Amino acid sequence: MSNLLQKIDCFIVGAQKCGTTSLYNWLNQHPEIGADMSLKDYHFFLDDKEYKKGHDYFEDQYGDKRYRKYIHCAVNYMYMYNVAAKRIYEYNEGSKIIIIIRDPIKRAFSAYLYFKKKNKEKRSFLKAINADESKYKSLEERLDYTYLGHGHYSQQIKSFLTLFGCNNVKILFYEELFDESCRSIIMKDMLMFIGVKDVDYLFNYNHLNKAGLARFDLLNNVMSSKAKKDAINSVLPYRKMLSKKSRASIRWILNELNYRASDEFLSEEDYEKVKEMFIEEYLRLEEVLGKRFRKLWRY
Repeated sequence: MSNLLQKIDCFIVGAQKCGTTSLYNWLNQHPEIGADMSLKDYHFFLDDKEYKKGHDYFEDQYGDKRYRKYIHCAVNYMYMYNVAAKRIYEYNEGSKIIIIIRDPIKRAFSAYLYFKKKNKEKRSFLKAINADESKYKSLEERLDYTYLGHGHYSQQIKSFLTLFGCNNVKILFYEELFDESCRSIIMKDMLMFIGVKDVDYLFNYNHLNKAGLARFDLLNNVMSSKAKKDAINSVLPYRKMLSKKSRASIRWILNELNYRASDEFLSEEDYEKVKEMFIEEYLRLEEVLGKRFRKLWRY
């Protein structure tokens, strides 16, 4: 039996590079909400090895501090909806699901810059986005390099709506969430959706995990390489010296300190080329959401 008094009942499931880290951080500031940053992108419901450890093990990762609400956030649940959505539903069918989407072309370019920063991507943006995504076999490749697939939101959203129902799925637009003129209204509505008492809480709106470049290549290479971190740990066993939560806090601080804006931009010409790949998806998404959003995304 886990230490929690209630099941975790709120999940931020994606999409990748749509502001989930920032939203999770904002909600973690609320005194009624448990959203441990060390558990951000802990893909329990997707990782078979972790999932076999059971639901009690999953809940125990959140400790025994009592919060009114607990939130679990893992960005690839949305893309891997065929596995994750069903498992979350089996865990708690009354869960609240939060989804953030953005212009899929800008999302793809942001993901491209992110994996380029992580030394995982060497191709040009157009070569990367035109690659045959069916050739990616490993889970890591399927999660990292499917720049088009992650932006095919309609089927992903439809799966969560079908399982959890419209009243339990909140869909946000990145473009509105990061618009200072309407963000406070969106966050108040979000707190009402989650079910906390203090819906007028004032957040510190940091923008975390932005796509960009590394300020210090050496630090970036070490942080991006499991082998290098293992080598350091063999000499200085920091994994024993520091708790998982402390290591996560240090990692977030170093990531932010090592960030600098990219000098690579998405050209208008490339934007128009990629837009053609999403025309049918825009229409499918309009049908699923029952609304148009052409003022937010140019199509």
